Amino acid sequence: MITGFHHVSVPARNLGESVSFYTSILGFDAVERPDHLPSNGVWLEGHGFQLHLIEDPSYHGVGLGNTLLPDKRHFAVSVPNAILFRTYLAEHGVPLSDLMPLSNGAQQFFFADPAGTPIEVNDIKKENLPATTYASHPLSASEFSPAEQDAVYRAIFERRDVRENYLPDPIPEKLLARLLVSAHHAPSVGFMQPWDFILIEDIDTRRAVKEIFLKANANAAGRYSGEQAERYRSLKLESILETPLNICVTCDRARGGENVVGRDTIRDTDLYSVAMAVQNLWLAARSEGVGVCWVSVFEPNELKNLLELPGQVIPVAYLCLGFVRNFPTEPDLQAKKWRKRLSLRELIHHNKWSSQGADLRLYQEIDKLF
Repeated sequence: MITGFHHVSVPARNLGESVSFYTSILGFDAVERPDHLPSNGVWLEGHGFQLHLIEDPSYHGVGLGNTLLPDKRHFAVSVPNAILFRTYLAEHGVPLSDLMPLSNGAQQFFFADPAGTPIEVNDIKKENLPATTYASHPLSASEFSPAEQDAVYRAIFERRDVRENYLPDPIPEKLLARLLVSAHHAPSVGFMQPWDFILIEDIDTRRAVKEIFLKANANAAGRYSGEQAERYRSLKLESILETPLNICVTCDRARGGENVVGRDTIRDTDLYSVAMAVQNLWLAARSEGVGVCWVSVFEPNELKNLLELPGQVIPVAYLCLGFVRNFPTEPDLQAKKWRKRLSLRELIHHNKWSSQGADLRLYQEIDKLF
């Protein structure tokens, strides 16, 4: 009887390139070759099984082609959420097929490794597999269903700072109401709710805001030199006039009075609260197919005077909103190679800053997601 699954052998046209792909992107670790197994190539381990990369310079996999059907030679892996994992691969420039919805509600897609070997990804739940002995627990009253959880995580992972490809269509009032109500339900220190929302449709006002941006952006460009200055000037950092609606989210620093619960020692918690309202609006907008661009390049006092804000009120976020033709698959600054997403492993500390790292099991769970 079969007692377990041991490994998959995969051809590698360029061994170094394939090792880098499977370790840095897919989260495998190089391991020492068992003495009784073939020595050509490299052995990797991760996600509960091993890969044997066999060097073969003449190998050319079938790749993705125009249409990748499941009957092509490939191997398959499961992930908790195919949409999130596909977004992660897209951020790393991995060739991808389109998402393929399955009849059981799951998602499926394919990608290719550097040698062209197709790999299937799906998020079929165990309870939907044939001949399963899986026993699931019933949902509690406070627990989201798997589909609801997927929707939340999809909004988080597919949220983007969208700066182009906007459509001229206005945002319907019912939809705008949902976005504003979502923002208004953000957490806030001492429940002070320090936010206000200035809805800006007037073209003359937006032109004046654009002038404030251009002045500040020219000053910011002056902080760079040479090629980096040219790259900065090539970045599009606003969509003030391209979108049908701008929203300035402000912070009333006096709201709630002198003494606000939880704000005695950290006065800026009111600003943090406004930032959470912005995030709520942003995630809700993504779920509605509305793009958001956060413009942060402006002199605050100039914007404050233009919008006639009271003395205790300051602008926190200037947002441009509108429907878009498509959402970018990765952050704009990453796509333009300005910065890339940091490794989460390097950002986890244990008990104190000086003790970096976490339990290996946590890393393994993180690697399953990415």
